[in-house]
Amino acid sequence: MHTAHPLRSLPLLTLGAFASLPLGCAPLDDDSATAQPVIVGNNDLTYAGPAGSVPSRYDGLYPAIGHLRRRYPGGYSGCTVSYIGRGVAMTAGHCFDAPTSEARDRLCHGTDVEWALIEGVGALFRSTCQRVLRAKDNNAGTDYAFFEVYPPPTRALALDTTMGASRAGGGRATLFSHPRNRALMWSGTCAITTPYGSIFPHQCDMEGGSSGAPILKDDTLEAVGINLGDDAGLLNYGRFLSATPAAAVLSERAGWGGVTITSARTTQRCGASLLTSDHTHASIRAANGLRSATVAAAVSPGCSLSSLSVSYQCGGAGATYGAGTSSDAVRAVTLACPSGLAEPPPYWSSFVSEENAGPGATCDGWLGNDEGTARAIDGVACRGGYCDDVSVRCPRDGRTPLTGAPFWTAYFSEEHPARFCPTGSYVTGLRCSGSSCDNVSLQCTPSSRPWGTCVQLPAFSEEQGASTCPAGTRVVGLRCTGRYCDNLALTCC
Repeated sequence: MHTAHPLRSLPLLTLGAFASLPLGCAPLDDDSATAQPVIVGNNDLTYAGPAGSVPSRYDGLYPAIGHLRRRYPGGYSGCTVSYIGRGVAMTAGHCFDAPTSEARDRLCHGTDVEWALIEGVGALFRSTCQRVLRAKDNNAGTDYAFFEVYPPPTRALALDTTMGASRAGGGRATLFSHPRNRALMWSGTCAITTPYGSIFPHQCDMEGGSSGAPILKDDTLEAVGINLGDDAGLLNYGRFLSATPAAAVLSERAGWGGVTITSARTTQRCGASLLTSDHTHASIRAANGLRSATVAAAVSPGCSLSSLSVSYQCGGAGATYGAGTSSDAVRAVTLACPSGLAEPPPYWSSFVSEENAGPGATCDGWLGNDEGTARAIDGVACRGGYCDDVSVRCPRDGRTPLTGAPFWTAYFSEEHPARFCPTGSYVTGLRCSGSSCDNVSLQCTPSSRPWGTCVQLPAFSEEQGASTCPAGTRVVGLRCTGRYCDNLALTCC
């Protein structure tokens, strides 16, 4: 199990020096009675949704607050994140092990977000982290991360990026987070007390896993800060958004747009009955963020379409548009926005190694929101000594249709340094065995698209991080050299 990265003391402050800062990214299975809470006075934490007693005025916030899950060999770690629009989510920098100097444009495969994770209900839907745009953690309270997610949520938080800069703090705050990686919980309301520069104390309850949660002004529900840590269990604290690059990051993505679905419903006639089904969540996964997208009605065999109704926005803000059809002969509608992604971006699988190889690193499964869907990969990443952990990149464009059952090749290593899928088949996954992922096996799947021109890419290792195929090509083979199969080279066709 990955050990949680603890928050640290801030010696430049006088408020008890913030000497005991235990939040960090809580290990996902850390839900034991021995976990140390960070509670001020009485424990006011209560579940959001039907399992708790949270005022209904907060219900609209839930789709914009998520549970971050970072995958490690043998375990997970978790924090709380929020969606601030234009494809950007934010959290604490230590949730991404950020360096002391600001890092930009880093890969974040193996990381996903469950939005509106409600006790007894489950998550509204899931996004995957595409890349970390900016992240920093200087051990002295400058602790932030802004990252791109896909598909984006249907709701973004409003921000106040002036509080603490052009005007003082104060007023009441409210906090929603995932303490000890439980479903979304509310901390009640609390006072935002006298700030110390860009750091401000508050008394909203939290526990490990609450790092990165948005601190909201209770009157306007605007996010004013990022939740970071505590002062020896006496006071908790956050950092004003005015002292982070939040405004700059959103400004840099001013051209971001694309379809943001807010609802999708099908009414079908089955015999004498009319049945209405809500398939908003599935439509979100398929369409959000695309410049144009097609939404199909969910019609059961033997039934006919009565109506399909879809509402959406462009970029997740502004006017809401509607599209629909009531023709059984035309069971789909097209949604269009002036800007956005031309096609869904690829996503990275979770990392695997010999300790947790399981079925291997593949494009199947909930991480990519493509349950049960194999894909021909177009990239491989690795991390750890001797490329110990591996991940694969999964395109979504359907360029390489798969027509047969997947199968695994025999293991190979530097002693027998290459393995290729049979002609006409493509690599759809990797698995490994032996110390430091020494032996590698390829999952191959037949395709109706024959190989064309092929190219072998230069070798890479954990120092380079990843290698991806030229546009329009897919991985068909892998070579490895060096001790423990340390250096990998892709062949793409």
